[in-house]
Amino acid sequence: WAYAAARIALADHGIDLQPDELVITCSAQPCRTPGGSVTVEIDIDVPLPLVPEVFGTVPASVGVRGHHVELVDRFVVGGSDAPG
Repeated sequence: WAYAAARIALADHGIDLQPDELVITCSAQPCRTPGGSVTVEIDIDVPLPLVPEVFGTVPASVGVRGHHVELVDRFVVGGSDAPG
């Protein structure tokens, strides 16, 4: 679900998210174990708008990197094996 949500959000900006550009890891199994954590990391190159192509066919781009850790509520009822 998390990958699908990220892909939709980036598609709204004309960016195609590939599966290897978003990594979701869990500190416990199942992923949403109460008191555990879920880490989401993104690593993607985004083309710069309105900038001419440089060195032939490669458009200018900027690397976007993100890292977020979210704690799972220790009172959540029932975990899930699927991240996000």
